[in-house]
Amino acid sequence: METPAERRAWIAELFELRRLLATIANNVNQLAKTANITGEVPVGARLTRTLGEVDELLVALREWTGARR
Repeated sequence: METPAERRAWIAELFELRRLLATIANNVNQLAKTANITGEVPVGARLTRTLGEVDELLVALREWTGARR
């Protein structure tokens, strides 16, 4: 059984994962909007940063859920 402190830590972790997911979703929406307007996917630091955030989120979710893949 988990302690109240452990439960608070899990909840804090979930909120951080949710915040990161919202940031990623916003970035993807903005990149998609640009791609729809220009017909090109913007390549550069922002795309690289967004993909890095996706990777970080996947690692965190795998750690949190115990999933291997």
